[in-house]
Amino acid sequence: MIPRDRVLGKLDSLLKANNYTEAKRLLTYWLNEAEYTGDNNGVLLMQNELMGLCRKLGEKDEALQYANKALEQVSKMNISNNV
Repeated sequence: MIPRDRVLGKLDSLLKANNYTEAKRLLTYWLNEAEYTGDNNGVLLMQNELMGLCRKLGEKDEALQYANKALEQVSKMNISNNV
C-alpha cells in the first residue's frame, strides 16, 4: 500500500507553494506505485487527486481522462453504489 497520509501531506505542501509541476510528478509517481502493487484504494485516490489538479491547471482533456479512469476503478472495485 502506498503511504497515503505522507503523500497527501507532501501534496498539500507543494500546492501551498504553488509548485504544481512537482505536485503532478508526485501524484503520477504514486499512481504508478499503487498500480504496480495492486493498491486499488491508492489508485483511486491518486486518480482523484490528479483529476482535481489537472482541472485546476486548465488541463481539461487530462482531467477527463483521470475522471474516466477513476470511474473505471470504482467499477472494478465494485463500489459504485457507495458515496
